[in-house]
Amino acid sequence: LEFFMTHPNQVVSSDYLLDHVWKSDTAMTGAAVRTTVGRLRRKLNDESGPDRIENVHGFGYRFNHS
Repeated sequence: LEFFMTHPNQVVSSDYLLDHVWKSDTAMTGAAVRTTVGRLRRKLNDESGPDRIENVHGFGYRFNHS
C-alpha cells in the first residue's frame, strides 16, 4: 500500500512490485502479488466509488489517487 501511495497514478507491473517491494524475498511470485493486490483492493474499495487499485490490462496495476 505504501508503494502505491507514493507512486500514485503510475502503472506498475507485478515484476516491478516484486523488485521494489519484496526486494530479496525469493518466495514471492507473480501469483502472490496478485493475491496481495486483491486483498488491498477489498480493503480499500468503496462499493459506491471507483476502484482505488485498478488493473491495467497487459501492463499491471495503478493506484488511482483522485
